[in-house]
Amino acid sequence: MELYHVGIAVHDIDEGTRRFGELMGVDRWVTFESALPSRYRGEPVTAGAKAAYGAAGGIYVELVEPTGDRWTASAFLEERGEGVYHLGYWVDDVPEAIRRAEEAGLGLDWSADADGVPFIAYLDRAAGVHLELVSSTIRPILEARFAKG
Repeated sequence: MELYHVGIAVHDIDEGTRRFGELMGVDRWVTFESALPSRYRGEPVTAGAKAAYGAAGGIYVELVEPTGDRWTASAFLEERGEGVYHLGYWVDDVPEAIRRAEEAGLGLDWSADADGVPFIAYLDRAAGVHLELVSSTIRPILEARFAKG
């Protein structure tokens, strides 16, 4: 596992990029919208989000404005307001990482699958934040998108 980003839930992506950009010295954000068919706490949902990635030193900051159905980011905003809600890790084998986490007592909170195999997953909160497991196969896509701006 390799830590690559800190995820911050925000109510408004435009306000968030302005405010956190100033606060963290991030002057360039790459934004996108998504709507992923997924499962949240065992129930099917469409997890929608507006997201922005910015480089802060050797790590990314990801701002997430939830849209669509209720899922991890929207639940965090409802319960706690804006703030750090996850740490994102690259993993080579998401299903295996989930299995190992469950053996350690962490449950699966949310996941998105491709052909029945999870490629992104949020584990239950550990130390107050979710751990996000992201397939390392997505890494070149994200890095290319960030490089393009």
